Amino acid sequence: DVNRRLQVHLHEIRNLKEINQKLQDDNNELRELCCFLDDDRQKGKKLSREWQRFGRYSASAMWKEVGTYQLKLKELETNQERVVRENMDLKEIILML
Repeated sequence: DVNRRLQVHLHEIRNLKEINQKLQDDNNELRELCCFLDDDRQKGKKLSREWQRFGRYSASAMWKEVGTYQLKLKELETNQERVVRENMDLKEIILML
C-alpha cells in the first residue's frame, strides 16, 4: 500500500514538474513577446516623433514660401497698377495730340 501511494505521489510529482516546465516555457515566451512588443512600441514612438518634427519643419517651410509668394504677388500687383496708370496717362497724351 505504501509503495502504491509512493508511486501515485511520484507520478503526481512528475506531472507537476511537466506542468511547471510548460508554464515556465510559456512564461519565457510571453516575456520575449513583451520585450518584442516594447521594442516595437519604442520604435513607433520614435518614428512618430520624427514625423511630427518633419511635419513642423514642412509647415514652417510652407509658411515661409507662402509669405514669399504673397510679397511677390503684392509687388506684381503694385507694378501692374503702376503700368495701368502709365498706360492711362499715355492714352490721355495720345488723345491730346
